[in-house]
Amino acid sequence: MPEKKRRLAAIMFTDIVGYTALMGSDEESAFELLRRNRDIQKPLIEKYDGEWMKEMGDGILASFFSATDAVLCAAEIQQKTMQEGISLRIGIHEGEVVFNEGDVLGDGVNVASRLEELAEEGCTYISGAIYKEIKNKKGVKAKFIGEKSLKNVDDPVTIYQVDCEVPTEVDDQNISAKSGDKKIAGRHIQKLAFIILILGFVTIAALVLFKTIIPEKSNILEDKTIAVLPFKNLSTNLDEQYLADGMMDAILNHLQKIGELDVKSRTSVEQFRNPTLSLPEIAKRLNVNYIVEGSFQKVGNEANLVVQLLLADEDRHIWSEEYTRDWSDIFSVQREVAQAIASELKTVITAKEKINIELPPTTNLEAYDNGIRGISMIENYSNTLDDRYLERANKYFNRALQLDPNYYDALIGKSKIFNILNDYDSGIYYADLVTKMNPKDDRGYELLGKAYGNLGNARLSLENLTKAVQLNPENNQTFLSLSDTYCNLLNNYDSGIYFLSKALSFTYKVKPSLLTHLTRLLIQIGHFDKAVEILNKKIMEQNVCSDFINYHFYFSTQGRFQEGIEFMDSLCAMMSCEIICNRSLFLLNTYEGNIQMAEEYYIKCKDKGFMRGPQNYIIAMVYQKQGRMEEAEKILQIYLEEYKGRMEEGDMGANIHLARINCLLGNFEESLRILNRFQDKDRWNEYFNFIREDPFLEEIMDFPEFNDFVKYVDEKGEKIRIKVTSMIEEGVFEL
Repeated sequence: MPEKKRRLAAIMFTDIVGYTALMGSDEESAFELLRRNRDIQKPLIEKYDGEWMKEMGDGILASFFSATDAVLCAAEIQQKTMQEGISLRIGIHEGEVVFNEGDVLGDGVNVASRLEELAEEGCTYISGAIYKEIKNKKGVKAKFIGEKSLKNVDDPVTIYQVDCEVPTEVDDQNISAKSGDKKIAGRHIQKLAFIILILGFVTIAALVLFKTIIPEKSNILEDKTIAVLPFKNLSTNLDEQYLADGMMDAILNHLQKIGELDVKSRTSVEQFRNPTLSLPEIAKRLNVNYIVEGSFQKVGNEANLVVQLLLADEDRHIWSEEYTRDWSDIFSVQREVAQAIASELKTVITAKEKINIELPPTTNLEAYDNGIRGISMIENYSNTLDDRYLERANKYFNRALQLDPNYYDALIGKSKIFNILNDYDSGIYYADLVTKMNPKDDRGYELLGKAYGNLGNARLSLENLTKAVQLNPENNQTFLSLSDTYCNLLNNYDSGIYFLSKALSFTYKVKPSLLTHLTRLLIQIGHFDKAVEILNKKIMEQNVCSDFINYHFYFSTQGRFQEGIEFMDSLCAMMSCEIICNRSLFLLNTYEGNIQMAEEYYIKCKDKGFMRGPQNYIIAMVYQKQGRMEEAEKILQIYLEEYKGRMEEGDMGANIHLARINCLLGNFEESLRILNRFQDKDRWNEYFNFIREDPFLEEIMDFPEFNDFVKYVDEKGEKIRIKVTSMIEEGVFEL
């Protein structure tokens, strides 16, 4: 039985207006109309890389990888069919769907169908999920229709109408020559001309009245897109940056609760901390009309906050305010700022939104302080990979939850920590609490999707990541997790690379996590020169220690261990990245066989707290070569049991570690059997690029079974390289 496939897709549903009536009066003309409609739509769907799914009477269902492609295809379909005297209604929605034996099922199809039913004659209705993807695309315009409850859809759907102007040139002779619908087409044109004439008079009258009553131009733009940039810390104590970040986060989160505002996520704006770009340039990159800037300082129990709202393209102040309050009143200040900004933008805050804004993150100020300290420590960890920051973050979150067990941000922090530590069950536990407390926040679903992906559960990973995208289509971490799930679990590199390119599209500065994915992809497909070019450029621009991992991967994959050691020595001498340098040099020296140096770097890692990950069993190879067999055996047995447990939970990557550990233990046949699990399941892993160079597998490299597996790796890898290279050449993924 063919396997069902789930993925995020843009679904387009089209329907012919008046077809049922025509079928009742002139069956022959109705069938001719169907044929002409089909002849128009099929090549256009193909032109925009869509997939024709099925035809249901006069309705056509198609799917697209890209929301933009779906909307552009719909626009051209409307134009071509109108020229042929065919009037359509079209609905488009983006969501998770199931592809099964040439059919497509799911809520995405249902919503698209309902939108089509609501659309006006000759027009295209799209959901809010589609609108967020296309709102800043050149040549595409859409107007807000409203929020409506749709049949068999749990939550209300925000609806927009794509610009559906009638083409200026319509071939009347061609229309009149069409059999069966000449009179219908003529009446449509006459009605349309009359409506346009009346609308023209109404518009002129409205303009005259508008100029009479409101002679001055309003400063408020209809598209209320807004970004809250990282606040400046004005304290002389640099360690108090976490307080400014906490204020910025709180105000941003309050603004996101207001439905009329389109607020950029924290991950989108973080790249503009200490920016070198002008405000209009930042706004252009973020696709926003308004910018919020601020500064914060706390002296004793007195808090001082300065906030300003700017019209971005003109770099002009609209509103600013200074707040000096007692620290105990800080939650009130955060609410007041959000409500003041909304008021300046002439935004209506509903009663429900007001209630949500009034709710404080916690009623305990000490819990709040510990929570935002913990968030700051996780950010420090992401830039250094220093486990000591994780330990401090964990202590802060634990203290915060002791003071307030329902402190939402602390629960998110705990889930993040457990995901980083590969304790996915605990990560899932805390993320579940988060989604139950606030099912409208994407962060809980993103953490669940990432954890399930690491456990090898593609279905639950995609289910949760899709929810996260629907709630926040601009969180690049969600798209990175989608990329991992499609590439590593489903071997679907088309979708995997698409989602990686989506993640990269939200930032002009490639953050460490994005850089890791990008360079590893390039190394995986053999673009070594391009990979190291990007690495060199970014390491000089950003000086982020975690980027060093990519250099280790670059040299190891090619078996250039000694060259990697020399390069890392020189790089580490120039930059203060001690922990990540020690880790990389420990691994490279182990692979090169420099046993004494490898142990020295391992001890440095251990002393500095970097004790997580596979390097803990890799030291067993060093001990074996030193003759310390009992110590090596003890370590290998511990990690053998750990990775067995992870493999049983669905973590496919655990098999790589099991194969390496078994090989060191002398269980050669078991090591080969484990490797073949990848071939049996037709799975690929980036480690396979290293398999010929891996000293852990040296003892089995002459086995015929190993050579057979390498042959599979080569064939599988070549298919992926061809596919990804083709996508790069076609511009799907820009380097």
